[in-house]
Order: sequence, then structure tokens, then C-alpha cells
Amino acid sequence: MRPLTLVALVAVWSSGAAKAEDENDKLGITVEVDPVVAIPWADVKVSGKTTALGADPTVKIEFVIDPGAEHADKAPTIAGTAKVNAKGDYSATIRMEAQGQYNVNVTAPDGKGTAHTLFILLDPPEIPDEVEKSVVKLGEGLQKMIESLRTQLAGIPANPARLQAEEKLGKVETKMKEWAEQVKTLKAATDKFTELPRKFPETAPLLHARLQKLTDVVGKNKEEQARIDQELARSRAANATCEKLDQIIEGLKVVSAALNFVQSGLKEVVQAFGLDVASDSIPAFTLPKSLADNAAAVFAVKEVSKVAGSVALGPVAWATAIIGLVVDCSGFVQEQNFAKYCEKIEGPMKATMHAVFKQEDAEWWTYDITLEGKLVLRYAKGMAPGAAVHVSGEFLGSATKLAVWEDALAVLYPVTKKTSTLLRKLVVPPGFPYSDVEGKTVGASSPNAFNVAVEGDIVADKLTLTLGDARSDISDAVEAHVTYVLIGPMILAPIIVKYDLPFTKAHKLLFRAMSDGPVEIPVQVTTKTMTLAKAFTRKRPAEGNVVDYTLSIKACNPGCK
Repeated sequence: MRPLTLVALVAVWSSGAAKAEDENDKLGITVEVDPVVAIPWADVKVSGKTTALGADPTVKIEFVIDPGAEHADKAPTIAGTAKVNAKGDYSATIRMEAQGQYNVNVTAPDGKGTAHTLFILLDPPEIPDEVEKSVVKLGEGLQKMIESLRTQLAGIPANPARLQAEEKLGKVETKMKEWAEQVKTLKAATDKFTELPRKFPETAPLLHARLQKLTDVVGKNKEEQARIDQELARSRAANATCEKLDQIIEGLKVVSAALNFVQSGLKEVVQAFGLDVASDSIPAFTLPKSLADNAAAVFAVKEVSKVAGSVALGPVAWATAIIGLVVDCSGFVQEQNFAKYCEKIEGPMKATMHAVFKQEDAEWWTYDITLEGKLVLRYAKGMAPGAAVHVSGEFLGSATKLAVWEDALAVLYPVTKKTSTLLRKLVVPPGFPYSDVEGKTVGASSPNAFNVAVEGDIVADKLTLTLGDARSDISDAVEAHVTYVLIGPMILAPIIVKYDLPFTKAHKLLFRAMSDGPVEIPVQVTTKTMTLAKAFTRKRPAEGNVVDYTLSIKACNPGCK
């Protein structure tokens, strides 16, 4: 909440000014384009959200060529409009013809609020180069990831299991060296494919959808490159052996997930050629009647089918093989090395926060947040019976539920409710379910995800657990957005008031739920299991607000049923 801005706006209104000329006096608006990379004559969908202001709320759309682009002097600005519905959604489809990189600019119904994104229109002859570059970049990122994992593996004390794991990782590295050769096969096939419409323009309408499928692969590859770079930056060589082993396993999960993505993209390339990956037969393209008797065209199509078939037999099969090697290596490290040196206690956790903000006795803002995930604790094997056991690990999870209620203007500035009509739009971000299918590193890419370090000591039948730093936390972008439009007989033009309402970070929520310090959790040990479980509740009143926290933990070795 920004009270000074609200006070200023109300003051301007009360003095009879037409409208406050402030940065907040603009409607918010978002924009997305689909596809983000396309070929000429593409129908591009532009969509987003804003406020339906006025009798005929309309969003203005412009595709403006990047001034630094190669074809900037030839590409015109493409303009369009979109109507805003009652929910604040807008969308329009615009036909794009001239190649180049465009800045997509949208303007909200008030003529002030703006948003921007990028769109690329490739000339078909450029597609093979772009496909090649995007796949090469993915390979470079994965190679760096594997090198990082080998360095971490080397930090584990020498033992037969480690040496075998290094040997298995070596097989992955050897197979990765074939990446450049597989890219050449892919490039040759896409070159042949894009030659068809250049040599025989009559085939262009037939191939348009398939060429667009290739550009979709380029766009997806660019997004995956960014994710791999982000995960590589998070990769760390932990000091403790158990931490290192766990990080290696997580890193291998990242590599496996990325290779699955690459394999999926290669299959899309094959499908763009009109081939069925699961079939041995290669269906021929249906040529236009005008080319039915053209021997050169028939030969060109056969050549495309032949080279395209090599992609199904080469890069796709290669990707399948290397995924198998990575999974084998990951499973071996987990079953042999981790089991040799470490124990793991893990199980579900859930935390909630309910906050109420008041002025005097009137509530003006409440919000709720629910965190769900798991607690993971690792410790070295071989501890003497009865000795203190040091554990380290993390809370992993996601903000699964977010809710907001607010009546800020009416409560904090009651004059607004008495003298005007308040039109309000409240946008609350969605919750995301927690999933650890691909590991904690991959899951951390969600804006709602968190990874908060913990450490502690088990002494006799009690664990003393201390919260550490957040390795990653809920994104700053996760906040509710409020827009008010004030209308009244004394207002010459609508007054717009905008502000954001933040959600607390996972680290702070957990810290408060743990009463700002270490907590003690009872540990039950039998001949076959170790289980720790406890539920915490806390009410924390402060000036102008009261907050209720809960935290429940259950962790087991072996895993909780």
C-alpha cells in the first residue's frame, strides 16, 4: 500500500482538479504474443489483461520493427485494436508479413498505460540457421552442467561406487560429443525442407503450417536455454558430502529433464516434415496438381523425405540413448553413493498464514497464503549410538493457495466512499501445486517456489531445528494488483488509483511460524524407522494487524507412508 500516493490523489480530486498526472494514474496492462517466433503470413494472437474503462474499452496494438534490425527500412508498423471484455481480457489476431524483430506495444483504454514484448518474424531460409543455433546453445548449456557435476562428484571420498559413477558420467560425456554431428544432420534436413518453397513456390501454402512448426521449436528452445542458464547458476558444490551427493542427483535430474525437452523438440521437427516418428513408413507430400508431372519437384520431395528420415533415425534415436545413460547414472549415484554415505529423513510439510490489517476497528485488508511441500534432512552414516547427529537440508515447496480481500479506499479514506462511486478490479495471482517429479532444482523455476535451508542436531529423542537462508523464494512478482476508478458528480474525469498488495516470502512465514528461532521436534526411533513430527501454531499481534501462523511437519526414514 502506498498511502502518500492515495492522499495526493484524494487531495487533487477534492480541490477540483481534472485528473492527477501521476505515474499511478495509468491503467495497468499485460501483453503476450503467440507464437513468439513465426514466418511471413502468420496469424499472431496478441492478448492480455487490463481494466475495462469507459463505454467502449479498446486496446491499441502496434508491431514496430526494431530500429537495429536488418530489414528495419522495409518493414512498416502494423497497427490493430482489441476490445476489452467485462473481465478485463482482450485479444486480437494480426496477420504479419514482413520479416524482422518487432517490438509489440499495447496501450490501455485510458491511452496512458502501456506494455511491451518482442516478436520475431523469420524468413523461411533463415529457419535452418535458427534451429541450428538454438540446439547448439542447448548443448553448450548442458555440457557446462555436466562438467559442474563431474567436479562435484570428484569431491566425494574415493570409493568403488564413486569410480563407477564417474565411469557412467563419462559415457554421458562421450555421447554428448556427438551433439555437433547430430546438429549437422538436423541442419541438412531443415535446409532441404526449406528449399522446397524457394524452388517451387506452388508448395508454399502446403508447407506453411509445417514451417511454422519449425519456428515454434526455435521459440521453445530459446526459453529452455534461459532455464538451463538459470539452473546452472544455482548449481553449487556444497561443503558436506551428503549435500554434494544430493546436488549431483538434482543436477542429473536437470540434465535429464532438458534432454527430454530436446528429444521432444526433435520429434516436433520430424513431425513438421510430415513424418511419423513411430512408423517405419515415410508418407510423401501431396504435391499441388500443377507440379504433379514436374520430375524435378517430385525428386525434391523424395530428397526431403530421405534426409528427414535421417533425423528420425539419427538425432531422435541419439537423444533417446543419451537420456537412458543419464537416468542410469542418476539412479546409480542415488542408490550406491548416497546409500553408502548418507541417510535421508523426509516427509510432507504445510504452513499457512492469515493476516488481518485494521484501522481502528475496521478491516481494510486481509490475505491468506498456504505453503505445501516437504522437509528434507540429510546426515552422514556411521554415527555412534547415542551420539549427537548433525543434520542439514531444506524446506522445499510452493505457495499453493493465495487469497486477498481489501476495502482500502473506503476504510482509509472514507470521504471517497461518501462522495463517489468506487469501481474496483482486484487481480490475485494463482497458487501452484508443489511437484518434485523432476527434483527441487527444476521445480525452483516456478514463481511460487521456495527452497529454504535448515540445519539442526538430533540428541536422544529430540531434534533442534534452525532455519537458514532462503536459497530461492517466492518471486517479488507474486502480488495482488488493485485498480480503483472513482466516478462522481463532482469529478470532471474519472480518477484512477492503483496499488499492489504483496505476499510475505516463504522464509519469513516459516521463521514466524517457528517463533523466530530454533524449534524442538520429538523424534521416535524403532528398530526399523525414525519419525519426527510436530504441529506449530502462533498468533502474532502487532500495531494495526494480527497474523495467525501454522506449520505442520512430518519426516521419516525410510519415507513416510
